[in-house]
Amino acid sequence: MANFSQHSARHTRRPNGTPDGVVYPDGSVLNRPLDMPRNVRMGLLIAVIVAAIIGGIIIYRVVDAEINAPEREQQELLTNIQREVTLDLPPLAQLLFMDDEDSMQLLIDTGATFYETVSIGTRAEGGFEVVKLPQDVSLVDAGIMYAQGINNLSGSEAAKLLNGSWVFTYNREGTTSVRVRYADFHSGTADAAIDAAMAAEGLADAEVSDSGVDDAGNTFRTGNLTIDGTPVTWRVSVVPLSDVYSVSGFPSDALYVGIRFTR
Repeated sequence: MANFSQHSARHTRRPNGTPDGVVYPDGSVLNRPLDMPRNVRMGLLIAVIVAAIIGGIIIYRVVDAEINAPEREQQELLTNIQREVTLDLPPLAQLLFMDDEDSMQLLIDTGATFYETVSIGTRAEGGFEVVKLPQDVSLVDAGIMYAQGINNLSGSEAAKLLNGSWVFTYNREGTTSVRVRYADFHSGTADAAIDAAMAAEGLADAEVSDSGVDDAGNTFRTGNLTIDGTPVTWRVSVVPLSDVYSVSGFPSDALYVGIRFTR
């Protein structure tokens, strides 16, 4: 009988001295240089460059917003104030004797764009209110800005909306009156603004019955005239624009003008 224990312990050896059935892994790979592959290095380099560019852009925008944005805002505000606009005030003396529909039609026939704040037919006693928009302000943009509220706009936005616009109000509660109000960025003084308003409404040669500063701080002139046999009272008043709107950046000599005809 064969001796299995002695047979199993016996190994034959190959010429190189390695026992049969024993395999040793090749360790030469451990001796290779630990360098990162070139394509990986290029990928990492590109990632670093991209991150640096993005970081630079973010830093620039933050610094620009803190330092340059206020200056740009002020420049845009001045540009909107100084831009060429056409005021084309409505003929109040004529409108005073027209009904609501004919009055609105007369305004529409001028070709201007109007934003309704009080529509015809919404008041039991009659009357309405519309805003004439500057030529370069769309109805959609005006709606968005009025929805925000003028006091919540930036100075440049408010200047763009106010310069070249006016608010026309037809009031039939009690007495009948028509009124127009607008911002004046150009006259510089209350007297000059009143002179311009009177000239625009055909009152340049009208007799002034009273003038001065009222209890509310309005610089005003008022007088009386007769139109087609009907006594009419007119009044032009001016206050600083800052008394009406709390918008930063407006010139200190910007004014708010109101003209009213009553019968």
